[in-house]
Amino acid sequence: MKGFVVVGLLLSANLVQSQSIMEKKDSILFKGEKKQVIDSVICYGKTFIGLRYKYGGFSAKGFDCSGFIKYIFNKYGLVLPHDSRAYANFGEKIDSVDVQKIKKGDIMLFKGSNLKSKRIGHVSLVIEVKQDEILILHSCRRGVVIDNYLDSDYYLKRFAGVRRISGGN
Repeated sequence: MKGFVVVGLLLSANLVQSQSIMEKKDSILFKGEKKQVIDSVICYGKTFIGLRYKYGGFSAKGFDCSGFIKYIFNKYGLVLPHDSRAYANFGEKIDSVDVQKIKKGDIMLFKGSNLKSKRIGHVSLVIEVKQDEILILHSCRRGVVIDNYLDSDYYLKRFAGVRRISGGN
C-alpha cells in the first residue's frame, strides 16, 4: 500500500510541475512574440494538410482533432491537452456570440455527433478571420483540412465556444 501512496504523490507532484511549466512556457512564448508564434504554428500545421485522420492519433502518422492541435503547438513549447473536452476549461473563454471577437490563433470548440449533447467532441484552430469567413485548420474524418466555419452547416450546428490560449492576439 505504501508503494501506491508514493506513486500517487509522485504523479501529483508531476502534474503540478507540468501545469507550472505550461504556465511558464505560455507566458514566455507570448510575451511580445505571440503573433510570430501563432503564425509559425499555423504554417507548421498547414504542412500536414491531407494527412489521414487517426482516432487517438497524435503523431505525423495520423491525428485526431485534439492530437493535431496539441502536436502543432507543442513544437513551439506550449503543452495543450489531448482531449477535446479538456479545452472547455483551457485558456480564456471568448464571448463567441460576436464573431468579431474571434481571432487567429483561437481554438474553436464543437459538439460531437450528438447535437443534443453539451460535450465537446471536436476542436479546431482559427487560422484566418475575415468579414465573411472564419478559416479553421483541423483534423477530422477527411484528414487534416481547412474549412470555412461560416460555410459549414455541420460545424455551425455544433458550435460550442471559443477559447484563447493566452491574452489578445
